[in-house]
Amino acid sequence: MNDLELLAKLSETDAYAPGAAVPTRALSRDAALSVIERRMGMDTQEPKTTRTEASPAVPPTAHRSDRTKETRTVRGRRGFAVAAAAFGVVAVVAVALGVIFATQDRDAPPVDEGPEQVATTFVQGLEQLDASSIDGLVSPVATTMYLNKFGYTVEKPGTIEGLWAWGALYGQSYSFDGCRESDDQGGPPQADGSGPYFTCDYQLENDWTRALGQAPMSGRFRLKVTDGQVVWLVEDFPFDEFEAAWGGVIDWVQANHPDDFTTMFLEPPGSAKLTPESLALWEVYTPQIVEALRG
Repeated sequence: MNDLELLAKLSETDAYAPGAAVPTRALSRDAALSVIERRMGMDTQEPKTTRTEASPAVPPTAHRSDRTKETRTVRGRRGFAVAAAAFGVVAVVAVALGVIFATQDRDAPPVDEGPEQVATTFVQGLEQLDASSIDGLVSPVATTMYLNKFGYTVEKPGTIEGLWAWGALYGQSYSFDGCRESDDQGGPPQADGSGPYFTCDYQLENDWTRALGQAPMSGRFRLKVTDGQVVWLVEDFPFDEFEAAWGGVIDWVQANHPDDFTTMFLEPPGSAKLTPESLALWEVYTPQIVEALRG
């Protein structure tokens, strides 16, 4: 590839495009200077002058001054051309390095999270009520176990995304003290496989308990991690401590919006239905429920 072809190739190349082939041969100083001069329409060679007799009307010093200006102009052009050539060589190297590093990042293998990090990622997602952060982290069996605790079944469907979205509407706030590896918790047969168990203790409050002036409630998660996934998951939820606030919520809806009750609650009543229609009503009514609980 000659010099002109190299410059043309560089001008057409997107160094960050997948599979980009970037030429990395640097132009020599003289070759780059020559190409840039032709592109800019300038000549950096010393001009050949013909010796002529000076006109008596013009002092010799005037010719010397003109020659000095001409020489400075040529040198200035040559200096600019050399700087441009150097910049071009640096650009070639920078583009090549950019391609190398971009390729390394793109081809880097994913980080293999250990069991403790998997448990920590789950509870951090719960603290933020961000179900997207645990996508694929909890097995179908563990998901079913978790949701069953709150009354969600095949007949009364629910999802982790829906449960956490509902929690966000009434200000559910988990605060974990971290996770510690614990003794075998007696997981069911579906949780067979190697991997440790973890216990993750938390403090919990929400807009309803805060409206009653209630102290944060205490609970915990118990989970098992196998092959980078939560395969067994139980929440020891503080139902007794939550009973006063939850009873006040049920009473308010029954008294003020009885027609919406079956839309908002699972029977008999249990937890909230997680349908779009139900969540829309919870969003509207929760501020009113909080005000009523404050008395």
